Amino acid sequence: MDKRLKDFFESEMYDEMYEEIKKFLLSCHIREGKFEGNEILLNKLNRDTVIVYQQYELKDGSYDYSRDAIVCHIPVLIKQLEEWKSL
Repeated sequence: MDKRLKDFFESEMYDEMYEEIKKFLLSCHIREGKFEGNEILLNKLNRDTVIVYQQYELKDGSYDYSRDAIVCHIPVLIKQLEEWKSL
């Protein structure tokens, strides 16, 4: 598993957030859109693909997103989420 995804799971995956992220990713009613977590942004491009960005704070207090985003196939990401959650 990509270290950045592992870090994302560790920072964002408490029970309530886990369920909300799964709903967002699996919803057939959300074809594309963004889900903002505490430290991540999920950008759903279509029903099969999502880009995971890490959010970070700039010196001036504003926020920006990483340039080295992770492109994921949603079914694969869901499987990894479920495996991580069961640990």
